[in-house]
Amino acid sequence: MPGLMLPLFSPMYNYWPIAAVKAHYWLGVTYQQQGNTDQAVKEYDAFLDIWKNTDFRSSEMQDALTRLSKLRLTKK
Repeated sequence: MPGLMLPLFSPMYNYWPIAAVKAHYWLGVTYQQQGNTDQAVKEYDAFLDIWKNTDFRSSEMQDALTRLSKLRLTKK
């Protein structure tokens, strides 16, 4: 075989932008679990900022809002 040819169509192809945004959420969760609250706040902010103008609310969005507000309250 001279080279591996990847298919032009993949069922996950259209999902990657959503997964890339959700990565900010999961990074925030991970940083928060590690006790790195400053970085967790940055990741939650990035996640929510990207999706601030969407016309839907995902469970991750609601959870990020809740986690972010708790982190900000404990920092005061």
